[in-house]
Amino acid sequence: MNHSAAAVRLVSAVLAALAMSACTPRDSASADPSQVAVRVNGREISVPQLQHVMQQRGLAASPGAAQRVAQSVVDQELAAQAAAKQGLDRDPRVIQAMEAARREVLAKAYADVLAEQAPLASSVEVDQFYERHPALFQQRRLFVLREISVAAEPNVLQSLQPRVDNAADPSAALDTVRDAGLRPTVRELTVSPEDVPLPLLERLGQMRDGQSLLVPQPGGARILTVLSSRPAPVSREAARQAIHAFLANERKGKAVSGGLKTLRDEAKIDYSPRFDPKASAPAAAASAS
Repeated sequence: MNHSAAAVRLVSAVLAALAMSACTPRDSASADPSQVAVRVNGREISVPQLQHVMQQRGLAASPGAAQRVAQSVVDQELAAQAAAKQGLDRDPRVIQAMEAARREVLAKAYADVLAEQAPLASSVEVDQFYERHPALFQQRRLFVLREISVAAEPNVLQSLQPRVDNAADPSAALDTVRDAGLRPTVRELTVSPEDVPLPLLERLGQMRDGQSLLVPQPGGARILTVLSSRPAPVSREAARQAIHAFLANERKGKAVSGGLKTLRDEAKIDYSPRFDPKASAPAAAASAS
């Protein structure tokens, strides 16, 4: 058995133990005994480390769960120690995987810091969001839609658009597609406003039962027909918590992307030609022309 083959099988165990091993004291005498959960060949695994694993796995605190996690972590530590004895911690494939795991953990930690700095929405901003999106709240409706998917060239869709928009009823919309020589794929579905992207929802919210809407997509289009709908409004107070959560997530996402953009703008990044995105852009444009 060569080291590379063994590395492929053991790398997951090594990575799983890496985070714990990195912060586990090597000197048993230096640790608070009350915080040591288990020692594996003299190597300590702490109570906070086991608690962290339980949180990652979504396990509620209980003696049984703690014992199962402890056994799992002991197996990981044994595998990691065995891998180190065989020199697998010096195997290039293991080193690359460990470095990738380290980079991922640190990057997530930095993103979490950026997200925590995002400001919370005020009550005024929550009210403004509620008023700006009536299709989500005051005028909320549950829809039964017919979705017609077609593959077509842009010029065909351009001629089809006004006929679909002006179709008198669901049958007329489907007939319009067939008359154009297209082969539709048809299905019916029930959707809530929360399932629909906001720009599309704003358009659906203005449609009457029986009306149709053509939505372009790569390689063709979807034609959505409102077969039926029923009102399901949500009051301002009932929506407040959900709006707070939505705005918080939105702001966290913007804070992370903005922070990473700042880092990228300030960094000196030198790509080799093979991986330079700017080098591939002209080539893609040339092939498309």
